[in-house]
Amino acid sequence: MTHTNLRNIEVDFWEAADELRANSKLPASEYRGPLLGLILLRFGENKYEEAKAYLAENLPINPRTGKHREAQKEDFAVSGSMLLPETARYSYLAIDDGAD
Repeated sequence: MTHTNLRNIEVDFWEAADELRANSKLPASEYRGPLLGLILLRFGENKYEEAKAYLAENLPINPRTGKHREAQKEDFAVSGSMLLPETARYSYLAIDDGAD
């Protein structure tokens, strides 16, 4: 990640914090937990996706099927990630699907 990317992320976070302060009656102590949770959730999903792509190419091939074996929980742990069920991913939990 470049310095410019980090700076853009910092600007985005400050703008989001300004929006929360201006348009919410909540004090920072009440919205910091969910906000940090979303950041952690997004980070976890990014790590999961990186590990999933790596494992899909590098796991042993099953001689009977000729395909890579399916990744297990331990494979993700070794690759520095964790196996995330679909319902525990940022993309499932935090993306508004317009179904309100």
